[in-house]
Amino acid sequence: MTLRRAGIAALLATLACAPPVAAHELDDFASVVRSAPRGLAVEVVAGSDHLVLRNRSRRPATILAAGRGADVRVAPGGRIAWHDERARAGARAPRHRGAGSGPMPVRDWRIPVVIGERRRTIRGTLFYVEPRGAGAALPIAVGALTLLLVGGALVVLRRAATR
Repeated sequence: MTLRRAGIAALLATLACAPPVAAHELDDFASVVRSAPRGLAVEVVAGSDHLVLRNRSRRPATILAAGRGADVRVAPGGRIAWHDERARAGARAPRHRGAGSGPMPVRDWRIPVVIGERRRTIRGTLFYVEPRGAGAALPIAVGALTLLLVGGALVVLRRAATR
């Protein structure tokens, strides 16, 4: 085995052992929509504050903004996706959490909407989701050990090639 092939093999072995990381895995919080007004389908996607609303009613729906933001109007049959900090604001990991305790509620949230002329509320709950923890350490350890072993083999091969 040439030095170049051994180096490529070491790189591939390290990459194969690395744990997959996605953006949503870096977020320890997740929101769930508990209730939405009749005629609206609302779901949380990609974490804790990215919401999608489908207006299945016959009337326009207006998502009332928080603070100085602009209200958003959704026509009947329309769809909108947006980030809403109200579904995430104040997110802090609970103080008392046990290993393997599962998702733990942090707080409830509300987003006001107007359908036609009636004011309604989308309600949800923010949960703390315990990080993977030690489960991710094993692939990292295996990758590091593989890198050390292949690196040692490269040193031996290089010394043998110079003799």
